[in-house]
Amino acid sequence: MTRKWLAVVVLVAVTAGAVFAQDDFKTMPKNTFSVDIGPALIAAGIMAGLTDMGAQSFGIAIQHEVQVHPYFSVGGRFAYLGGGFKLRTEERIDITAVTRMRLDSFSLEGHTRYYIFGNSFFLDGMMGLAYMSATFTGEEFPDAIPSLDKKSFASFASRTYIKLGMKLGWRIDFGKPGGFVFEPSIGYYVGVGLGPSPWNRLTAGNNEDADDLDNMFAYIENLLLAGGPRAALCFGWRL
Repeated sequence: MTRKWLAVVVLVAVTAGAVFAQDDFKTMPKNTFSVDIGPALIAAGIMAGLTDMGAQSFGIAIQHEVQVHPYFSVGGRFAYLGGGFKLRTEERIDITAVTRMRLDSFSLEGHTRYYIFGNSFFLDGMMGLAYMSATFTGEEFPDAIPSLDKKSFASFASRTYIKLGMKLGWRIDFGKPGGFVFEPSIGYYVGVGLGPSPWNRLTAGNNEDADDLDNMFAYIENLLLAGGPRAALCFGWRL
């Protein structure tokens, strides 16, 4: 008899919870529009050690989330991250080279969220596409008379990626659900490059430089622009 009553109590609790959840879902705001400044922090971190090279960087993301169930939502996100710097080197005793490097990364992502307690804390799964490009431009000239025998050069390469990732976050409503929200989250993304590495095209056939450049861009791809640790600081509005 005790077991029967216990089963009835559990059934009633589960049913009531589901009913209340459905009632809450009917009245809760369904759309959230937000801006993420996390990419700006990543861009600043990338360029922090290159200030003596005139480094500049910028990053931002915008996203739209739609609540489709008390515990689940879907969304889309666009992100940009980029920067550049200038490097001056002495190629020979009397020859100087000035090289400018520019990196740009764009991504379109689809997101699915599971709200662990049906309210604030969430697990976010992501799949998307990213595009990264690298542009090198510069000049090489004699130190004695820079305006004479000046040689210019330019190289460009790009790559497309499939992106996969997960984040754990917290949606903070200020007051009742709706209106201003703040969403901090942390996670990890993986970027899978499509096709062979294109970065050795930037070295004009120098095999030693090609290996160094491939290693450098593997680091940039895997840990900075296409993949790596991710921290998001989203400010938005629910309605």
